Amino acid sequence: MFWMQKKNLLFPVLSFIIPFIVYVITLAPSIYFIDSGELGAAASNLNIAHPTGYPLFTLIGNLFSKLPIASKIYNLNLMSAVFGALGSFMLYKLLSLLVIQFRTNLDKKQSQKLTDEILNKICLGCSLIAAFGLTYWNSSNVIEVYSLHIAIFVSTIYFFLKAIFENGGGGDNIVDVNLMTSAFLIGLGFSNHMSTAYLIPGFAYLYFSVYGGKINSIKALAVLFVPMLIGLSAYIYILIRANSAEFSWGNPNTIERLWNHVTAKEFSRRMFSSSESVSSQLGKFFTLYPKEFGYLPIVLAIPGILMIIKESKRIFIFTALLFLTTVLYSINYNIIDIETYFLLAFVVTTIWICFGMTAIVLKYESLSKMLPTIFMFIFIIPLAMNYSGASKAKDYAVKDFCRECICFRTREFNNYY
Repeated sequence: MFWMQKKNLLFPVLSFIIPFIVYVITLAPSIYFIDSGELGAAASNLNIAHPTGYPLFTLIGNLFSKLPIASKIYNLNLMSAVFGALGSFMLYKLLSLLVIQFRTNLDKKQSQKLTDEILNKICLGCSLIAAFGLTYWNSSNVIEVYSLHIAIFVSTIYFFLKAIFENGGGGDNIVDVNLMTSAFLIGLGFSNHMSTAYLIPGFAYLYFSVYGGKINSIKALAVLFVPMLIGLSAYIYILIRANSAEFSWGNPNTIERLWNHVTAKEFSRRMFSSSESVSSQLGKFFTLYPKEFGYLPIVLAIPGILMIIKESKRIFIFTALLFLTTVLYSINYNIIDIETYFLLAFVVTTIWICFGMTAIVLKYESLSKMLPTIFMFIFIIPLAMNYSGASKAKDYAVKDFCRECICFRTREFNNYY
């Protein structure tokens, strides 16, 4: 019995350790393109980054920048690796929660087919498929806000569904520690990135479909607003640092400027800008989608969707809303690096893949010893496919470019004077 407990503990540990090791191996050694330099400077010196300010990332990043490991920039890249691996671990927990809940609804004969070992292998394999998806991986080995956001996204869904499964049978006491934790994490999510809003339609649907629109469920929302506000309180940092930071984007030292900064008013013109932009961004999504995991894992999502529809229409609608909200809202944002805005859709796809694997194991009972092991190692497909595209281990391009620019400007100055 003790050995089985240790063996079951091994799977969630591996869901963190394996991606973390790979992320460190492929970690960027210095600053990278897009927002890396700005976010690194903001976190290292407690400055204020571009809207929405990312106060949670900045505060946590400042702590990582002080670690006695390497340079501040390397430490911040390492922070992304830590949170990317944590996201993989929480995804393993989320998948385990879902498939174990599904197993309890099966008849005894079918339930016995899905042993803990089988489910552990499937959940580990699926969490690693997500971890080595191209966009997920690219967010986990360089300074960015998205690996932290993945960890928050998945953790929020985990605690919300845990509350639904454990306390969804009605009664007067709707609010429990899991719902409170979920609400707090929503607040934290908004203090890191506004795409946390992608969760709201799916959460609202599942909440009211389970608890109804009665007075108790409305009162519970009022109670849950408190931990959410506590999570949002990280934005106070921006108001405090506005006048003293070395650089303070937008100088948000008044309530009005803070509001404009937090709501990213200056970038609003990029939203819903044109039908051509929507078409272009949607094309990027469909181009990226098969590249994220490889075709075989995506094909496995099809029986997973069918299984979820059959066993729990609520969970299907919930996951479908998360997926569609993410895609349909993101394609209206006219920016170059749109791929990171699709991350929640990729996580949802992994849930469908997990159920697809489970459905196949149930159908082919004679292969139930071999299939889970094969499924556990399918992550090798995205790992091999995306390694060269995701690895930044020897990429000093931005650093070298900056050095050349400085040298060029210095020579110009010397020649002029």
